[in-house]
Order: sequence, then structure tokens, then C-alpha cells
Amino acid sequence: LMAIEDTSHSTPHNDYFQSVHNSLSEMGYTNIGEYYDDTRSYDGEDLLFYLCSSSVLTLMTHGAPTEVEMSGGTSVSFWDVMDLAPNSLSDLELVVLASCYTGQGYPNSSPPQNFAEALAAQGAQNVIAFRGKVACAHVIPWMETFFASLADGKTYEQAFSYADAYVSENIDPFKENDDDPNDAGVYTTNENFRVYIH
Repeated sequence: LMAIEDTSHSTPHNDYFQSVHNSLSEMGYTNIGEYYDDTRSYDGEDLLFYLCSSSVLTLMTHGAPTEVEMSGGTSVSFWDVMDLAPNSLSDLELVVLASCYTGQGYPNSSPPQNFAEALAAQGAQNVIAFRGKVACAHVIPWMETFFASLADGKTYEQAFSYADAYVSENIDPFKENDDDPNDAGVYTTNENFRVYIH
């Protein structure tokens, strides 16, 4: 479990750790690491190491179609992932990128078109990412519900749907501008907003 903090969010990025840790334990996973940059910095080499050596990895940080941000403003790009040896991520059963835009296609790019596709291209078996902007208030309960559903024996597809339904029914949509009556919120039931690659 990884979380890269920043000063612009009131919700600590590691708030999902305990719930997801408990769910993974129920699923039989052991040696669950929690990596939060409140005591040390994590750079691109750290993330690539954990991607290559983990069965499940979650990452909550700033994102873009082509990269994710690490501590101190450093980043890891999809080309860093593609520069790994072929199928370096084949032991990675699941990765959840709780980061804005990591599932959005990058214009005029040949495959991979985003960070999520790069992980899948290198062998990650299941990748979940988001095409748009996400807020902590939405993505944290989404992850908690998703992993709790897996712990209850649901498939990835079922857990994905359960998490979508929970957030849609219980959390107000994230809005860029609360004063704009035309802003319906970017975190909606639109199935195209979340990306599941398997």
C-alpha cells in the first residue's frame, strides 16, 4: 500500500491503509507493506521495485495520463515502466492507481496510451485506473468497498461494480465548481470514467 502526500489535500492519502490492509489479510495475503512518505521520500526506483516484487499494489498520488508523481515532485512515466524487462510485472495480480487521469488516453500516442496500459503491457494481470479527476472523498471509499468485496469472495468484476454502486449511492459527486448548476460532478456512474484492464 503506497501513498504519496501533498499539502493541498485535507484528507491524508493513507486513510485507506487500515481498511484495505484488513481486507488483504482476510484474503490470505501476508507481508503487507505500508509505504507513506511522512517519514521518508519514495522515488521512481522505489515504485518500480514494488511493482516488480508485489502481488497487489495500490498507489494514491497525483497522476497524469503518462505518469504518476512520487515524493518531492519526482515522477515515474509510462516509458520508465516500458523500459523494464518484458513481462517484469507478470507476478502483479492487481494494481489500483488511485490517481487522476492515469487511465486517460494520451493524444497522438501509440500504445501504451497511458500509465495503466503500460502496466498491463508489462504483464500486470489486472489494472484499475481513472480517466478523469478523482477526489479523496470518492476514491478512498471506492477502494475500501472494492477490497472488502474481494475479501467477501467477489470477483474483480463484481467488486468493481459494488464499489461503483456504493460511491454512486452514498457519496456526492465531486464538482470542480459547486456554484455551477451545470457541473454534475466528474465522479458519476459513467462506466467510462473508471478503467479496468485485465
